[in-house]
Amino acid sequence: MADIKKIKEKFYALIHAPEEKYILDAILDRSPSGVPIFLDNLRCLFFDKPSQKAPFFILWLITSKCNCNCGFCNTGDRVEDDLDTTQAMKVALQIGHSDVCVVTLSGGEPLIRKDIFGIIKILRKYNKCVVIETNGLLLETFCAEIISLGIKQLWVSIDSHLPEVHDRFRNKKGAFEKVIQGIESVKRKRIDKRPFIVARAVIAKENFELIGDYIDFFKNKVDAITFQPLQKFSIFSMDNINRPSFLKEEDAPKLRDIIQTLSKKYSFLN
Repeated sequence: MADIKKIKEKFYALIHAPEEKYILDAILDRSPSGVPIFLDNLRCLFFDKPSQKAPFFILWLITSKCNCNCGFCNTGDRVEDDLDTTQAMKVALQIGHSDVCVVTLSGGEPLIRKDIFGIIKILRKYNKCVVIETNGLLLETFCAEIISLGIKQLWVSIDSHLPEVHDRFRNKKGAFEKVIQGIESVKRKRIDKRPFIVARAVIAKENFELIGDYIDFFKNKVDAITFQPLQKFSIFSMDNINRPSFLKEEDAPKLRDIIQTLSKKYSFLN
């Protein structure tokens, strides 16, 4: 059987985004006993082919509750009740028995569920790659659990390197400082960059011209940086005074110039 380490090296050479390397690690962790699943997952990851065995990736909106009140989030429109612990454990077992490789837990804020680590334990028991999307406010509180359970990635929402801008976007005074403390706590205690930490910013009128400053601030604080545009369908309260402003068509040339300039400065941008 082929040497797994050599396979990793070959595929690493094809990957540009560092966070994808950790997903690849998750697939290879299932080999050699799961070689058919491994090959099927590679088709999904590298060739954008549909899985013949199971979805490669599941996004589980595990709660609608949140400890922020972001002006661009649609969580407030979700009125359905969360699954109770028994129901959520059953879902986790179903995922565990499937060929799914990656499970991303999102919300709301997944870390406010009191049973979240019990759910994660089930997923990890079945060797699932678990990713948590979080606003970061509880990272310091649950740092030990996150590391001990082998969470592969943390996608931390942080919209600006300027505390006042981030706090306004999140409608939470002191949020920026709390998130930074949480990231630093995880970095101090993790082993071999696990969990891998990705900073993700929502790009709007108020912060798009400062993308370069954002990268400069976070490039040595996290392992990867990604951006997502503010989208109209995600606005749940058009009257929210803390709602960021949409980029307009006239902003496109300036944004394009910024991206081109930064792509030349940072080789990791693609």
